[in-house]
Amino acid sequence: MARNLPPGKAPKARHDPEQILRRAQEALNRDNPAEAEPLLRRIVTRHRDSRAFVDALVLLGRLLQAEGRVPDSLRLFEQEAARWRGRDPHVKGGILTGLCAALAALGRGDEVAERCRAFLADHPGHPNALLWLATARGVAPDSAEAAAIEGLLAGTALPPPTRARLGFAYADTLDRAGRFDAAFDRYAAANAVYRAFLAANGQTFDPHARDREIDAVIAAAGTPPPAPPAAGPAPVVFVVGLPRSGTSLTEQILASHPAVHGAGESPAIPRLVDALRRAGMPYPGGVGLLNPDQARHLAGQYMGMVGAGAPGGAATVTDKLPDNVLHLNLIARLVPGARVVHCRRDPRDVGLSCFFQMFQEPHPWAYDLAHVGRFVRAHERLAAHWAAHPPLPLLDLAYADLVADTEAQVRRLLAFCGLDWDPACLDFHRSTRAVATASALQVREPIHDRSVGRWRHYAAHIGPLLDALAD
Repeated sequence: MARNLPPGKAPKARHDPEQILRRAQEALNRDNPAEAEPLLRRIVTRHRDSRAFVDALVLLGRLLQAEGRVPDSLRLFEQEAARWRGRDPHVKGGILTGLCAALAALGRGDEVAERCRAFLADHPGHPNALLWLATARGVAPDSAEAAAIEGLLAGTALPPPTRARLGFAYADTLDRAGRFDAAFDRYAAANAVYRAFLAANGQTFDPHARDREIDAVIAAAGTPPPAPPAAGPAPVVFVVGLPRSGTSLTEQILASHPAVHGAGESPAIPRLVDALRRAGMPYPGGVGLLNPDQARHLAGQYMGMVGAGAPGGAATVTDKLPDNVLHLNLIARLVPGARVVHCRRDPRDVGLSCFFQMFQEPHPWAYDLAHVGRFVRAHERLAAHWAAHPPLPLLDLAYADLVADTEAQVRRLLAFCGLDWDPACLDFHRSTRAVATASALQVREPIHDRSVGRWRHYAAHIGPLLDALAD
């Protein structure tokens, strides 16, 4: 029965763009993009003059990119850029952010720099344009753009996430110029800003809780030793490891093979884990309780999610979410024909690289050197467990080995995955596939050794990291 409302008292929450945006954000917090997308599109199409428009547009673009629909995201922002030409700089700045993120994911860094320079010509000193120009490696340390960035970082007008992100991007500029002491000061300041922001929003890291999480995974009911890999390509290759350990590079190499579809950092396994927990399963200890029918049902759901968008000729799909390393027991039950590539890198280099990165996900452990060290140590303990008791065929791939003898390691990688040799895998940097991770622009470069032993440039500054790794 319809409610009787006083005249002029329509149910505002259904139509108010701020309320719609809040509902979309809540859906995204529940990892429900299917619910969030139509809400965000309603704001973008029907409430273009509202204060919620820019936030909704940026969120919609991020959603599309996270779902692997980067070309759709690019079209969205290109259309909006044309519509808003010559209008509100605030709205245009939000559009520029989304546009640059999509272009970067597609490896089009030169276009990012061109767009930003054109934007700065009309809006000098705009923080979004300076941020993305620095991200695209278009800022020289002693340039006018660098001076503008220094001025913004010296003030307090920018929101903390923007200030932190700009600080990280500018620190990268100094690092590439070999100004390591100045770069570390900027990295440290950016980390402090973002760490405080996360803490104010209830996101902190408890090293002891992480240790307990790893203990629970190790103690969970194991699976029998894996059978020898079946002949032919693996249906799924899980690329796991610490963030910044070479997972994006490894997937880019594999995805350059004509028989492979790179699914990127698929949220499929974490979504299934959340569903199992909501259903009352004690996870991870209850994985062994799944009966064959339940496992087949979950496997069908997983393959439907991870295989979305895969071309018909793809024999293998890669799933490179680093944290899937926590879920190998479950993965072995759902995809028994899968194979696992564990990416490994010098703990000092990978720890430093994490501290120098502002991640898309919160990762509160990454913004304190001692916490980074504790997180790396916990991961190494789990990696040692999987090496001794692998629930699936597992290949350990060291970043330093990949750099030192690329072709030999790529051949080893392809053979492990059941794939024939293809020289395109050595030209991975020429691939035009979308890469929606922090390494989006880096994987467009040929392999180099600049990141091997990088920690030595900063040895005088990273005592807390080195101490935590040595404990």
